[in-house]
Amino acid sequence: MVAVISVWVFPVSLVIAGQQPVTPEEIVGEVPPSDPLITESEPWLVATSCVLALAMSILVLRRRLWVLPPGVGPSWAARFEVMLGAWIAMLLSTMIGAFIAIQIFQPSTELGLQGVGMLGSYLLQIVILMVVVVDQWRNRGRSPRTATPVGLSRAVLWGLFGFVVALPVSQSLGMLAGLLQSFFSDAETPVLAHDTLVAISRDPWAGWSVTISLLVILVTPCLEEFAYRGLLQQGFRKLGSGRLSAIMLTSLMFVFMHVPNLDTGSMVEPLVALLSLSLILGWLYERTGRLLTPILVHALFNASNLLLMSLTL
Repeated sequence: MVAVISVWVFPVSLVIAGQQPVTPEEIVGEVPPSDPLITESEPWLVATSCVLALAMSILVLRRRLWVLPPGVGPSWAARFEVMLGAWIAMLLSTMIGAFIAIQIFQPSTELGLQGVGMLGSYLLQIVILMVVVVDQWRNRGRSPRTATPVGLSRAVLWGLFGFVVALPVSQSLGMLAGLLQSFFSDAETPVLAHDTLVAISRDPWAGWSVTISLLVILVTPCLEEFAYRGLLQQGFRKLGSGRLSAIMLTSLMFVFMHVPNLDTGSMVEPLVALLSLSLILGWLYERTGRLLTPILVHALFNASNLLLMSLTL
């Protein structure tokens, strides 16, 4: 339902504004990239990732770190309808903000198009974020606290540990899924999962390349984690969903909304990697109760993928 709304509301708004209508496929194709994904690496990187993933998985299982303690977690005062409405608004602002910014500045290059689109969409999303923050602050005393977040220092430590687990696990599971896909289809997995990353790799020190890289590392994690882990995941919780089911539902939506950014011939590997990452991010938010933790993991994940891109190409 949300996906249908997000795809069709924007064309209707263009028609009302007197612009030429466009198809949903054209809109989805112009959505700026959010998370870089390296879907093919050097053999030594693959081996290292698999060994680290196995070691981290054994550690998590032996120490029972996957268990969510009661009484610790996020506590939102906002109502469910406010959270869902804000999530849909942030979803639509990705396309609307990008469209408006591109129409105003009309960049002439591929990287300029993506960079301007990202800036426009992010500015609009920040406005929505501020509205929700103000609503949360105004209602902070009206909703009983059901959980308590951990301290800031522990949230940072959990973020660093989460990144050490998330990177090798998500990459290894994605590679395994890619190998399985190769047995059943002839689709070739590209080194990079998005055309913009290919353009950045051709000229990594160009102005727009640096700008997009900084946005992907510093801004994308904040907005995506606020939208998915903050609004959507906690919205599911307010609807009565359990902690694990809310994490799973949010992760499925997170992966689904990234589909337009991926190569249509080889989606299995990046989708599995994104699903693994999202499950870990959702768990970390429930474990700490602070958005800082998944934001830190998300930022380090994006930065590491950009670094791997420079090492791979």
